[in-house]
Amino acid sequence: MTIDDAIGWAAAVTSAVWGLPQCVHILRAGSTDGVSAGAWQATFWSGTSWAGYGVLTDRPQVIWCNAVMTVATVSILLLAVRGSDRRAASLWLPSVIGSVLTIVAFSALGEGAFTVAMVLPMLGAQSLHLYGAVTSHETRGLSVAAFAV
Repeated sequence: MTIDDAIGWAAAVTSAVWGLPQCVHILRAGSTDGVSAGAWQATFWSGTSWAGYGVLTDRPQVIWCNAVMTVATVSILLLAVRGSDRRAASLWLPSVIGSVLTIVAFSALGEGAFTVAMVLPMLGAQSLHLYGAVTSHETRGLSVAAFAV
């Protein structure tokens, strides 16, 4: 294993486990108070884009770790909108379109374009997570461990 592979695995595992504490916390607390569905939509966009990138570049660490993150993200999104009147299309469609466009940017223009295209969902997700935590009146559903990761 090269140093690049080791760094790739470390980054990928960190990304994968990031959503797990939030998912477990929601299930234990029985609440999604303070959890931003928009932030998790952006996280879904990011995870599916990275998984697609891993497939196209034959990087198993990127594929598997982002697959784990995507499962946690889907679970969180489903829990966050449970009982709401949000339509499925409004929940998934923006992220799926964003992911497809990000993969197309990579395929057509290369890794530089992929990196630039990934800035939007990754920074957007982090900004929305922080904004939701700061502005929510009730944060019982937020996981401090997820923020720490």
